[in-house]
Formats: sequence, C-alpha cells, structure tokens
Amino acid sequence: MILSIHLYRFDLSKYEEEYISEDFDFGIDEISSNWVSEFDLNKYVQIEKGDFLLAKDIESGRVLYFGVIDSQEDIKIRCRDLAQALGDSSIPTCKTTGPSFEEHFKRLIEKYLLSDPTKNLSEILSVNTVTNTNHSYQATEVTSRKLNSYLRNAFKKYNIKWCFEEIRDDKIISSIKRIDTTKQIKDNSSEFYDWNVFIKKPGNGNENMLLIVDKKMTDIENPRILSTYYLDDQNELTTDKTNESILKPTVSIVSIYDTEQEDKPSYEEVANSELKGNAYSHEISVSIILDSKNFDIRDLQTGLLFDVTVKEKMYKSVLSAWRINSNSNSINLTFGNIRSRVSDYFDED
Repeated sequence: MILSIHLYRFDLSKYEEEYISEDFDFGIDEISSNWVSEFDLNKYVQIEKGDFLLAKDIESGRVLYFGVIDSQEDIKIRCRDLAQALGDSSIPTCKTTGPSFEEHFKRLIEKYLLSDPTKNLSEILSVNTVTNTNHSYQATEVTSRKLNSYLRNAFKKYNIKWCFEEIRDDKIISSIKRIDTTKQIKDNSSEFYDWNVFIKKPGNGNENMLLIVDKKMTDIENPRILSTYYLDDQNELTTDKTNESILKPTVSIVSIYDTEQEDKPSYEEVANSELKGNAYSHEISVSIILDSKNFDIRDLQTGLLFDVTVKEKMYKSVLSAWRINSNSNSINLTFGNIRSRVSDYFDED
C-alpha cells in the first residue's frame, strides 16, 4: 500500500504539494489516551504542531486517516486523531443525565472549543449529531476531566464516538454517533491470523455478584439483603445462583439501597448499573489481510459491533481499535467486550 498525504495548515489552507508515504503505522483507538500514528514522507516539509494530515490510498483515492499533527522528526510526522487531539483540554464535570449524550457532548464542544476564541476552531470545525442515546454520569462531586477522557468513557459505556467525516467548504465536518451495525467474524479462514484472546476473570473491579442491602441495616453479621444478582459469562443478569454459566468462585460487591428515597430504582436497574459489564471482560486481537476475499475491510470503523467466534465460542464485542503498518499486508483489529452498565470507566489521565 502507498499513501497520498495531504497537509493542511491550522486555518485549513492546503500545503502546495501532495506527498507520498510508503513507511507508515497508523490507525484509530477509541480507548487509548496515548495512541499516535506515524507517517514517513517522501521528502521533508516544514510543518507546525496543530496542522492537519489527511492520508488516502493512492490507488483507490479512499480516505484512510485524518489526524492532527503532534510532532515532526525530519520526514517523520506523528499525529493524533481528531477527538483525542482537539479534546485534550480539561473541563469541569458533575452528575448529569439526559436523553442524548450526542447532543450533550456537542454542547460541550460548542462551549469549550467553538465558543472559546483562544481555541481558533469556530471557523474551521463543524460538529453534527447522528444518533441519540440516553446517558447518565454518576459523579459524586464536581471534578475535572479532559474532554477526550469524557468521550472515551462514553465509547466504553454507550459505543459513541466523535469522528472525522470530510473536509468540505473549508471546514472539517465531524459527527458524534453511536454505531449499531453488527458483523460476524470467525477463526475459520487463513485470511484471519494471529488470534489473541484475553479473558478477565472475576476480581477487583470485575465483580460478578451483587448484594443489594438495606441502608438501615444495623447488624453486620445479619445484614438485610434485599436482593442478590449474578452475572453469567454471556453478560446476562440472573438471580439463580445455580446457573452453570456463572463463573466461580464469584466475587461480590455491595450496593446500599435506600427504601425511602423518591423515584427509587428497581433492583434490576441497580444490578444493571452496578454489575452488568463486569465479568464479561475480554480483549481479542486478530490480523486480516488487506485484500481479504472473505471480509470487506472497506466498511471497518471503530464502534462496529461484532459477534467474534474463536474456537467455537462466540464473544459479543465491539471494534475498539484498528491499525495498519507498512511492514505488513494486513490490518490489525482489537475487539473489546460490549459495556452496558451505567458505572463510569474513566482512565487515569
């Protein structure tokens, strides 16, 4: 593969030349906070940090990558993707819920990026929402989070991403959307290789048993347990402790329940909030040859849902990252488990 590299200044004025890259390592990772893509150009050009890079497949003309230039070392250019680079500023956060995370995040972009004249983005960036997803951020106090960390949390919880669409009318057109399309992939073809499956067993931060306990309990040896839920290996809740799909030994967490609160949630809602998404933690990676006849890689994008079958076991997953390296005629995919609980998944930035 050979790439055609198009460079844009921060005001979106285009560099005069187009460049070629035959040595590259690029992709998108919705989870990592330090993911960097690299391109070696066919000649040196003086650029500035914050300029933009667009990479196309020189044969098909298809756009493969768009990023913000982070650094330069001679002919090597390092980039971060749009959301991670532009969202690298801290914002104050507090408890919030609503009918659309997409609109909520768009308002944050408008408040902290587009309306701030010191960011210089209002004339070059357009943000559209495509879907609407109910959301809940259960912060216990006002705290500071980076905007891109807040977004990564939404990807882990709701499968929502902020992504580049195109450059049109001297603007970067971007969208905030949830991906709901499901595809299948199975370890039954030589075109798929280097499979690696990691499954996280129940443990600290990955509990699979929930005790819902009355807030008014007074006896530690005889607590008033209102309900007990378990999570099986298919990410389904059950109250049946004899269910053979429950991974054992179980590891439990406790939720304190106020029976007198107004609009109190059901026990199942508590279980969905506190437990679901825990025990079914996995990460799967695989490489697929670029000219695969069994799988159309042109439709690949982070956020796609996948039924991944490895050694006759199926894992419900989401594509969280992809990467292409010039040293290999393949694309490397990383899948994670589908998160669905309401708890938050912030990393430590």
